[in-house]
Amino acid sequence: MLRIALATLMLLGSWTVTSRAQEQSQSEPHADVDWYEAWYVKFKSVGFYEAERILRDHFVPVEQAIGRESIIIEYRTGHWDFVIYFPIDGPGDLEQRTSPTWELWWKILVEREGEEGAERIQARLDDLIADSENHLVERWRYGMRGSG
Repeated sequence: MLRIALATLMLLGSWTVTSRAQEQSQSEPHADVDWYEAWYVKFKSVGFYEAERILRDHFVPVEQAIGRESIIIEYRTGHWDFVIYFPIDGPGDLEQRTSPTWELWWKILVEREGEEGAERIQARLDDLIADSENHLVERWRYGMRGSG
């Protein structure tokens, strides 16, 4: 269980839930939005290509294996190198330290890499991170909420 928590923290950085997100989780949910946790990441300059390889060779195949369609965007300008949008059910998912999706994610990574290999990959990626932030975001399905 500790390994799952460490993997989750490594991937998502520090868990932050804003007061707006907490208010949203207590109010009526929007039927016309998809929820994501956005993980913004800046890698150390000497580790950018190694981090990109770890994401592409190890983490993307796990995302595909669990059937989750995370969205990875690479920035060409600005502070951040990548933002990864992880689909979630809603703001309440951020209040949990682990979720069934992340437990399955870790299980598949361990099956693919072995437990020692998964921990080594996780630790290496974590070491390459210079800065990261998490944000709760919603994607309006119809362009403008309430228009469709």
